[in-house]
Amino acid sequence: MRNNFNLQLNELHEDLKKMGTLCEDCITFATQSLLLGDTELGERAIQAEKQTDIMEKEIQNLCMRILLQQQPVASDLRTISAAIKVITDMERIGDQGSDIAELIKKTQIPFEAFNSHIAAMADCIIRMVTGSVESFIKQDVKLAKQIADLDDQADDLFIQIKNDILDMMFWKNKA
Repeated sequence: MRNNFNLQLNELHEDLKKMGTLCEDCITFATQSLLLGDTELGERAIQAEKQTDIMEKEIQNLCMRILLQQQPVASDLRTISAAIKVITDMERIGDQGSDIAELIKKTQIPFEAFNSHIAAMADCIIRMVTGSVESFIKQDVKLAKQIADLDDQADDLFIQIKNDILDMMFWKNKA
């Protein structure tokens, strides 16, 4: 019985890796679309996000099967509930990537002027997704704490980008 649980847990880990890769792709495509003004890359981001939605449902179903079939102990329940939280967060990341891609179609802001900050924030977020999945699978608390520090870095970059855009809008209105 426990052997079957371990097989299903390995399947869960593999699915989490796949979903993490989809999130990374979505962020990469959305960022490149934003920086290059390439709507085709934006469409690729939107398609990657749709795949994250599908993966979320598949992983939720797997988690429910594990819960119903395996009679998990308390630590197993924590693992499964944490996996559900992780996939929910990754699905939201995919949504944000898709929203960025949609932004390209609706705005005339020259984001390439801020490409170093945007690229740095995208890189930081991709490292967070990769590290989060890895720390979950390996149950690595030290790595999880490092990921939490990256969140502060991403927040700082977001504030910098927002301030750059506000400055650009202010100076554009002054001209």
